Amino acid sequence: MTLRVVQYSTGITSFCAALRIAEKYGTNNLVLLFADVLTEDPDNYRFLADSSRYLGVPVTRVCDGRTPWQLFGDVRYLGNSRLAPCTYH
Repeated sequence: MTLRVVQYSTGITSFCAALRIAEKYGTNNLVLLFADVLTEDPDNYRFLADSSRYLGVPVTRVCDGRTPWQLFGDVRYLGNSRLAPCTYH
């Protein structure tokens, strides 16, 4: 069994990637992996639910419960575009 994981960002590009995989390989072993940073626009969460229903694949959500801003405070980091501590935590 080959597991196919799509990093599902709530955007149209990741939806198209998931759709292409579903069309080519089916959805039995398809995982929509959503890393929830708790700061998405409400419409992104709506699209996430709608597209999951359309594909017939549940979303696998990972989240440690912190927003990027909370993480920055926890690790005493001033957020900028050069490094991404969220990737490590």
